[in-house]
Amino acid sequence: MNFADIVLLGGSGCGALYSLWTAFLLKKRRAGASEPAGGELPPVSFLRPIKRGVPRLREFVEMLAEAALPGDQVILGVDSDEDFDLCADVRESHPGIVVICRCSPGEALNPKVNKLIQMSRETAHDRWIVSDSEVWMTPGFARSFRAQWRDSGADALTAGYRFINAQTPAQTLDQAALLLTLWPGLAAAEMLGPIRFTLGACTGLRGGQLRDAGGWERFADVLAEDNRLGAVLAGEGKRILLSKAVVDIETDPLTWGEYLRHQHRVGVTYRVSDPAGYFGMVLTHGLFFGAVLVLRGAGEPWRWAVLLAVYLSRFAAARSNSRSLAFPVKRLALTVLLAAFAETFFWAASWLPGRVVWGRRSYRVSFAGAIR
Repeated sequence: MNFADIVLLGGSGCGALYSLWTAFLLKKRRAGASEPAGGELPPVSFLRPIKRGVPRLREFVEMLAEAALPGDQVILGVDSDEDFDLCADVRESHPGIVVICRCSPGEALNPKVNKLIQMSRETAHDRWIVSDSEVWMTPGFARSFRAQWRDSGADALTAGYRFINAQTPAQTLDQAALLLTLWPGLAAAEMLGPIRFTLGACTGLRGGQLRDAGGWERFADVLAEDNRLGAVLAGEGKRILLSKAVVDIETDPLTWGEYLRHQHRVGVTYRVSDPAGYFGMVLTHGLFFGAVLVLRGAGEPWRWAVLLAVYLSRFAAARSNSRSLAFPVKRLALTVLLAAFAETFFWAASWLPGRVVWGRRSYRVSFAGAIR
């Protein structure tokens, strides 16, 4: 065994231990979860910037309106006539709750922030809950989320998420990235604390605190606006917590090309959010190190034993995470294998110069995360 083999063996071991450690943290987190107390909930303004072309959009908007309580406000940010007409129908069935904000371009390069800048001018309450177009804002999740926010006294609360209703192999691999990458990272960040980020799927924050920190305009030309939002709030001394309730997101109808572009954008987003931490995440790619170890000497059985041990640890952790999060993934054994190597590929690709594709546009991203 030479020095290179020792390095590869160490990388394999680090990856296996990280998988098992974070799976233990998620299992412990589930065991410690409890239903928040009942009682009156402070009124909120729900902000939902609508992305064009979302299947079943009416269902998602209706669900959001039904999750609102008397005194709440639902603000829908749209930039197309078709989406405006759909949202107007929902507004008619929920009078006094739904507000439609017609959003024009030019406020920000980041398309989501462009809408949020304009939507925030319509808010009636200081407590805001921002959620993505495909989020299943069920009444049960909304109540649990809001009750934890109220009871914890946190300045901001952000929710981890699951992709649901995956049908194709591309959608399944997209799902698996959450089990293998996102949730282990969230578990580690929550344990090491304090949390210095927010997640784009669903975040509760105080509008006044955001305005004091510079408003949405501060994130006008950055790719990872959700991560930077949390970093700015934490830098202002605000306390951020990860929600005990997990929110569901409808899986995008991905082709293989869309899957590749989405995972590349996710990798670049992770990288610009925390370059040093993301670079260190290579030590969690134990299956890659194990595979290289085998390629260096496939005739030696111990190398195959290391690769098998790393794979089994990754699979066991993914299965445990799936149970902890009530997040089933099809053909988990094969999916873990493919997704683990995809994870390493997109990690490496995220460091290369180039463009990311977001919706109908592509952007150049600076090392610091600015887009143009």
